Amino acid sequence: MLHSRICTTSDLTLLQKFFSRPVEKTLVYDRLLFPKDTHLVEKLAAFKNVSCLKPLFTFSRIASSQLGRRPTFSLLLTLLTNDQGTWCADQVWKFALTELEATRQERRVGMRKKDLPDDPEILEEEMKAIRAAYGVVQNHTFENLQLNREMFSSKLQTLCSFLRQKYFKPTDYRCIIFVNRRYTAKVLSILFEELSFPNIRLGTLLGSSGTGIGYNGLTFKEQAITMYRFRKGIYNCLISTSVAEEGVDIPDCNLVIR
Repeated sequence: MLHSRICTTSDLTLLQKFFSRPVEKTLVYDRLLFPKDTHLVEKLAAFKNVSCLKPLFTFSRIASSQLGRRPTFSLLLTLLTNDQGTWCADQVWKFALTELEATRQERRVGMRKKDLPDDPEILEEEMKAIRAAYGVVQNHTFENLQLNREMFSSKLQTLCSFLRQKYFKPTDYRCIIFVNRRYTAKVLSILFEELSFPNIRLGTLLGSSGTGIGYNGLTFKEQAITMYRFRKGIYNCLISTSVAEEGVDIPDCNLVIR
């Protein structure tokens, strides 16, 4: 298979009849607000040193800027809406720290007792902290999803507006949205399903590796099924991590958003 020859042309204009260069476009959005801790994160502050929960704290703070809270020009309006726009930042706690996930993390901590036989108290405290953090999340009243300008960041608003333009009517148009983090892919997939974007049939493509809390990666079989459904048009929009960037041939993809 490696014994091959590469054929090209000395005159690139000859190829223009058959191939068109992709069009690149930059979407511009307003300046994002600085990251901040939501009320839920403030309630969970006592558990910031629990190792398995640290990724959730990190992402929640990032999401408060990248996905939630739109800047306003009125100081009074900014003060009134300062507690809004936490939906995206708090969603990671809702789907990542479930009863099942809390039990799984407790089990992992318990297995570490073999490695730290001299410090069982430390591990016991960590297990209690995981369970206590889960209780805080369960008792928290999450922000209701509302379609207003203060709910989402200007970056996310721009993405949603762009997708509405592309999918304003039934179409076979196919799009891949690349994100850097699995948590981002999960939050966006939940958001788009809640918003019920017309004519978008959404799929999510994640890697199979990773052991972080709330990491529900796809097996190789599940990845193959997702790509098959995308090629066949069952899905017409994929939210994907970098797993779809390498060795994947999708000739009918019309749009890539990074």
